[in-house]
Amino acid sequence: MLPCSHKIKSCPSFTIHDLPIPYSPFTTSPPAMTKPNIVLIVADDMGYGDFGVFNDGPARTPTLDHLVDESLCLTQHYSGSPVCSPARAALLTGRY
Repeated sequence: MLPCSHKIKSCPSFTIHDLPIPYSPFTTSPPAMTKPNIVLIVADDMGYGDFGVFNDGPARTPTLDHLVDESLCLTQHYSGSPVCSPARAALLTGRY
């Protein structure tokens, strides 16, 4: 086995850009984002059946109906409180 100094002398030269680093400050662009976009729509004083897309409710909501048709819609959220502010805080933070 060769001493360490001989190995270093026989190595070809390379730069930091030749290293297989997926992302570093030296790269030109960050990696592509693969996380989904999340849109949370909170409306006061509207129940589940008030929207047009759910049970053909009394409110005409064509834009929200189109958004629901093209996305994932979560329909079971249990309120953390009967009052608006703590219920909204529980929804946004995940704590109750």
